[in-house]
Amino acid sequence: MSFDNNNEKPALADAQPVAGATGALLPFIPQPAFVLDRTGALLANNATAREYLETARCLVLTAGRLQGAHGHARAVQALVEGCATASYRGGSDAVRYATLEHQGSRVLLAGSPLPSPGGTTLLVVFDSQWRQPSTSRVQQFRGLFGFTGAEALVAARILEGYSVKQIATLQATSEATVRTQVARVLAKTGMSRQADLIRLLATLPCPKSEN
Repeated sequence: MSFDNNNEKPALADAQPVAGATGALLPFIPQPAFVLDRTGALLANNATAREYLETARCLVLTAGRLQGAHGHARAVQALVEGCATASYRGGSDAVRYATLEHQGSRVLLAGSPLPSPGGTTLLVVFDSQWRQPSTSRVQQFRGLFGFTGAEALVAARILEGYSVKQIATLQATSEATVRTQVARVLAKTGMSRQADLIRLLATLPCPKSEN
C-alpha cells in the first residue's frame, strides 16, 4: 500500500457522488477510474481504483492528491492540468494520454475532461501488469484448446469482460493484433461469436489452484 510522508492511509473515496452521468458510470468502468480536480485532488473513484492504489506501485495518493510515483509526478500533473483547462473551456471530447514506466511495468493513463466550471478530469488507468489473469487459467485454456500463450491470455481477458480495444491497451499492442488473436481463438474453439466463447469458457471448472 502507498502512504504519504505522514504515514497516513490514503483517504480513498467510496464512489462519492459526482454531478452528471460520470458519477453514475464510475462503478461500471472495469479499470481503475478517478475523478480529479485541476490540482489532482481526488473527488471520486470506483472500487477498482481503491484496490489499485492498495496493490500497485505507479500511482500514489499524497495529501489527497493523486500523483505518479518514481519520478512521474509531473507527468500526471501535466495530464490533469491539460484536461482541466479543456474542461473549464467547455471541451469534453479530447482524450489525453500519459505513459508511466517502472521496472518493466507500463501504465497508460487516459484523461478525459469533464464539463465543469472548475475543471475536472476523469482519469482511467490501464496497467498491463496489474490483475493479470491467473497463470493456471491461461494454462488450462492452452491445454484444452491448443491456444498460444497470447491467444490464451486474450481468451482470459474476454472472459473477464474486456473489449478488444481495452485488451489492446492492456497488452500494449494494436487492436488489429487482438482481433486476429480473437479470430484464432474462435476458430480453435469452434465458436462463431464472442458471446458463445464466453459461455463456453464460463462453463469450464476452475483450475485447482483457483479453488
